[in-house]
Amino acid sequence: MMSGQPERLITALAEQRQMLEASARSYDAGNSWEAKRMATAIHVLMFDKGRQESLLRRLNVRGKLGFVSTKIDLPEGVMPFAPLTLIGMGARAEITPQCLVWPDANPNVQLMRFHVWWDQLIYKTPGLGGFTRATLITMMRDRDAAHVDNSTSPLYEAMAASVDPRITVSSKTGGERGIPGAHLATVRQIAWEVLETLKQLD
Repeated sequence: MMSGQPERLITALAEQRQMLEASARSYDAGNSWEAKRMATAIHVLMFDKGRQESLLRRLNVRGKLGFVSTKIDLPEGVMPFAPLTLIGMGARAEITPQCLVWPDANPNVQLMRFHVWWDQLIYKTPGLGGFTRATLITMMRDRDAAHVDNSTSPLYEAMAASVDPRITVSSKTGGERGIPGAHLATVRQIAWEVLETLKQLD
């Protein structure tokens, strides 16, 4: 699929895949901050704007791939606010990327064209709107990874603080709290989708 492409770009793709794989292993071992590195690698692979061209587009393969989506589709009002993740309600309530529950045979897999996948809504919260894969990856990369800027995003901050304002758990100090970290777990799941998609190039 990449025959005739410059060796430099093929090597760059291999390196980005290795970066994603290494960060994914580290995330799964407990280093949730690795999601920020994954966002940067995904941005390199996917993002186009103006004269900036994504690596997959430069390799002329992006339009030939079926992109793996694991978004859970449920009726409006029932759908989780972060449908690439699951909520673990065991001894420690936490947001879990689907790949840690279904590492091999995810029942939610669908294949999509790139722009349908990239612009698919994958997080929403009342009154603040939602994120697509494109906007979440770009927001995390710009705010927390390649740059640490001073801009504020109520939507991003809400996603980081609590996956769903309707769901709370008891805190150690008493009272109720949200379940944080949906932004990190969602990016980990997007990385799984990307790595599965790129297997089509092997």
